[in-house]
Amino acid sequence: MLKGKGFKFRLERVQRVREHAEREARERLAESIRHRARGEAQLRAARERVARARAARASAGSGAPAAAGELVALDAWLERTRLAAAELERRVADARAEEERRRADAARALQERKALERLRERKLAEHAASEARREAAVLDELGLLRRVGEAA
Repeated sequence: MLKGKGFKFRLERVQRVREHAEREARERLAESIRHRARGEAQLRAARERVARARAARASAGSGAPAAAGELVALDAWLERTRLAAAELERRVADARAEEERRRADAARALQERKALERLRERKLAEHAASEARREAAVLDELGLLRRVGEAA
């Protein structure tokens, strides 16, 4: 094989930047997934607290008479736990939405990197074809010179 000009992809820096952007997008997505999972665990615990508060309130209202102060305290506890659970539900919904945004960002970064990768592969194939044509032309010329030399 003849020594030709080596392949140099002119957008190599852009490709590295896109690879870096894709890595960062995947890391942000992973953080969002962890954040949502923590929120969902907290929400499950809050729902369990609400269920316990309801059960405590229901048992206080049935059976032995309860002091009015105790019922008021149980009602307040139930309301606080319900409000806390509602706030956690809102936060988890926000975390899910953020996760979806970051998932879309990661998918977009992947597409951008792959598009540049396909371009690089196409340019490499074009370069290889060009080098093969150049090599064939040189070999044809050498063959022609050899035949001319033999004829002379």
